[in-house]
Amino acid sequence: MKKNSEAGTKPALSAGTRLKTVTIRHHHAKAYRKRHYVSFLSLLISGIVLIGLSVHYKTQLKSGVQSAKDFITGSSTNSESANQMVASTYGFSVTYDARQLYASGVDSATGDLFIGNELSVNRPYELIRMSPILGDTSFESSNSNLTIHYYPKNTVTDPSNLTAIEAAAIKDVTAKATLVAKKTGTSNILLGGKAFLKTDWIFSSENKVFSGFNPSFTTYTAVLNNKPIVIEIINSALTGQKSINYEDVLKSLYFGPAKRTYVAPTKAAEVSYQQSRNIIESLVFGQLVSAQAPVTDTNSQQISSVYGPAVVKIFNVYCQDIYFDGKLAIRDACSGSTGSGFFVNQDGHIASNGHVTSSDPKDILIQFAYNYLRKGDTRLLDYLALQEKIVSTDLPKGTYQDRADFLFDKLYGIDAARITTQNSATNLLVALGKDVPDVKELVAVTTKRQEYAEQANIKRAKVIAQDFRSIDGVTKFHASDVSIIKIDGSGYPVTKLGNITTLLQGANLSILGYPANASNNGIVDAGLSTVTLTSGKVSSIKNALGSDKKLIETDTTIGHGNSGGPAFNDSGEVVGISTYTATKDGDGTYNYVRDIRDLIGLASSASVVLDSKSTTQTEWEKALDSFNTAHYSKAVKGFSVVKKLYPSHPKVEEFIAAANENIKNGKNVTDFPIIAALIGGFVLLLGSAVAVVMIVRHKKTHNVYKTHVAAGMMHPIPRGAAPQTVSYDPLVVAAQKNVQTMQLHTLEPKAQDEEIQGTTQ
Repeated sequence: MKKNSEAGTKPALSAGTRLKTVTIRHHHAKAYRKRHYVSFLSLLISGIVLIGLSVHYKTQLKSGVQSAKDFITGSSTNSESANQMVASTYGFSVTYDARQLYASGVDSATGDLFIGNELSVNRPYELIRMSPILGDTSFESSNSNLTIHYYPKNTVTDPSNLTAIEAAAIKDVTAKATLVAKKTGTSNILLGGKAFLKTDWIFSSENKVFSGFNPSFTTYTAVLNNKPIVIEIINSALTGQKSINYEDVLKSLYFGPAKRTYVAPTKAAEVSYQQSRNIIESLVFGQLVSAQAPVTDTNSQQISSVYGPAVVKIFNVYCQDIYFDGKLAIRDACSGSTGSGFFVNQDGHIASNGHVTSSDPKDILIQFAYNYLRKGDTRLLDYLALQEKIVSTDLPKGTYQDRADFLFDKLYGIDAARITTQNSATNLLVALGKDVPDVKELVAVTTKRQEYAEQANIKRAKVIAQDFRSIDGVTKFHASDVSIIKIDGSGYPVTKLGNITTLLQGANLSILGYPANASNNGIVDAGLSTVTLTSGKVSSIKNALGSDKKLIETDTTIGHGNSGGPAFNDSGEVVGISTYTATKDGDGTYNYVRDIRDLIGLASSASVVLDSKSTTQTEWEKALDSFNTAHYSKAVKGFSVVKKLYPSHPKVEEFIAAANENIKNGKNVTDFPIIAALIGGFVLLLGSAVAVVMIVRHKKTHNVYKTHVAAGMMHPIPRGAAPQTVSYDPLVVAAQKNVQTMQLHTLEPKAQDEEIQGTTQ
């Protein structure tokens, strides 16, 4: 009873306190209101949902981006085996390293010429030629070759008389040049389990300029399926050395029964065969070494996606009669090459190598003089030297290389006006997309001295400027082997140029180009062509031989198809042009990239503006950004703009297809509504704060109500009754609340004790 009387007394005022006023309604009789807690709970759930949506967006984005990466990885890599095999249905096959050698072969039945991978298809190959890859800076190997010649129409009557068979083969080698070949040694050797007669030879001719110079070669003669087979290795013209690569080729020879008997070719096939032989003798293949290692560097893949469309494939086939001082020097100088190039402005200027784009008659004339020299025929070289009033005593003393470098440098000083062409045709073509010209038709049209018609994605080009010598690097480099060509049109995708000043040893390097995959068109690959990416490191930066111009040495695989292609740093800037590959006996293969400054200097001298601005390139990069972040719907719209701007774009169709496939698979990510999310988050925070304030205020009013009712200062307010306004002392209310709380915890145990005691009594 004492506690009840104490609870029913009027709360005393604390000294100096300031009273507060509050309006009390009937719902304050309860310590809480459902609506407040429901509101707070709803806001809390909404916040959790918002966070869940953010997490879901991130997960969807990650999944979509991975799909984009997978696609880009798949579209950027191209891995091929280094070892390639040539198999003839006449019963022999041979294997070679495609990173170091290029191969060509002639089908005796059709007369067609095949190269590269296509040679692995069994055909009646009668003639197979292998040479080190173009651009090899080593004259010890780059000017040598190996030829396998099978004679299916010649039946051997005395298989034991290999000397007679050998003599017939030597006539085939020397007949055109009316040269004399002398033996320097013979021996017997086993190749592929078959006995061969090995003979070393030198050419003997009257050398007016190179006194005492005699190129050498080696033959291996045997009988296969009762027919002669002769393997000939012509050593380097200037050193007499041969590459270890040929030893590996010889060791790989395999002989077996013939799967096809000889069938006399038609007249058309005979003509084609002769043309193919001529092409093997003179054609410069610029596209035979392909990417050897799969690409794993993500940055390289992005570079391929962004700038691959600005890299083009170049075809250069020409035929001309060359005149010197008005006199015919070379009739039917027909040759060709393929390689890579890249746009340096949106107006159609393309950078490449000179050995890919050149058809300069002076250079061709000097090249022919050297080609004859390496076979022991010095007549053309002597003639040109005589016209320039050069005699042997003018040449410096020293090695043949020193004398040759001096002589050819003098020949390149011939006034270009003295060298003219007649009956000529040059078809310099640029394939913008995946479509490439029908090369068999291209060669046929060119030999007829006609122009190859342009197509939607194949444009004719002209040389704007070049710094190139085909006979260079004997003892030093006189030219940088860069060129600029141009096609009509505008709005082309472009690359951006950098410099090598910040390129350190070990830095990443990404190279784009078009390695060859030979097909049945006879000379180069046909059908569809796709840019290939190889990546590696900068091994070092060195001066070119005898020059202050720079070369980037790299372990990145490059070769014929990459000739003229761009080399990128990690920032996506072109720092060089793929140009050379050097192979040394037992010392591996080294690849070299020409400093981009050589191109910049050439462009400046030719008044060509190098500009990375391009509407097509800008839209392409924006669309790629959307694709890479899995915003596929947005990417499709961007790619559609690119397609409209540049219909020949080689990648846009496949990216549109990939984007649509990802949309179909539910991997499309729409733009996250950041502003709406921020507003929603603010509203949720504000609403939650208001709900908390309302809950706290209600609780405080409830405490006042409870205290005043307990003190008898007011009666409980029934539902529907008018609200009451009361004044209170917050400190007293708080103190009273604490007393009641203590009573709640102390009364119950005491009552429990009294009940137990009563029961005991």
